[in-house]
Amino acid sequence: MEWEEMTTLELKKYAKKESAVAIVPVGCLEAHGPHLPLGTDVLLVEKIALLAAEREEVVVLPTLSYTWTSVHTGHSGAIDMKAEVLLAFWENIFDEIARNGFKKIILLNGHGGNKGILWVFIREFALKNKDYTIYYHNYFSSKEVDNLITKLRMDSMEHADEVETSSMLYLYPELCHMDRAPKTRVDKIKDFDVEPAIVGFEWATNWTKWHNATGAPYKATAEKGEKLVELYVKILIGLIKKVKADNRVLDRKKKFHRDASG
Repeated sequence: MEWEEMTTLELKKYAKKESAVAIVPVGCLEAHGPHLPLGTDVLLVEKIALLAAEREEVVVLPTLSYTWTSVHTGHSGAIDMKAEVLLAFWENIFDEIARNGFKKIILLNGHGGNKGILWVFIREFALKNKDYTIYYHNYFSSKEVDNLITKLRMDSMEHADEVETSSMLYLYPELCHMDRAPKTRVDKIKDFDVEPAIVGFEWATNWTKWHNATGAPYKATAEKGEKLVELYVKILIGLIKKVKADNRVLDRKKKFHRDASG
């Protein structure tokens, strides 16, 4: 059920269903070490959405590849969008999906660097009296995922690391160049330390070695990746089912706006 492959009649028929849900995957184009492609975040989030759609009926829109990645602009391949452009662009897209009849839309994020701006987006969206609901989910962030990483004795999630590389080895082995991956663990390079404060560009200056590969990608395997991907998909399917069954969020949102307006 890919939006771009459906006919107008098919989409219209599905959108009329009470259980109709659309997924908008959001990725990023940026450096992922010398061994993974620039579109790693795009490829993974898109595939996870499509795998979930094979098991639970849902419409998947084309993945949004252009997002916020200012801290990676020092490396070739990053496409960085200005925050004000993104916020307006995303709102326009979700309004259009809703205009096509969808009242429930899952925003599926696959890029850790998007979390901050998407948090702003979803909070700003909540303040607007729209007649549809966005359910925001980072596919890689959950207690279940953390527990699996621990069970598999993998390094904690960083960037182009054992976790991300394992997922890519499972789903896109032909795009992985493990002969180029660092052969030892890559730790942060600390040019400065002002913790607990932040200054906004720590990532750019403290993780510059190996084209922003961190952790231990050399320990990655397709077998670990399969277990991770299966869990990501399982969690997403569970969310899709919850969203289909939800009949409270939009009503509560309307009440919130009535109360806020006095």
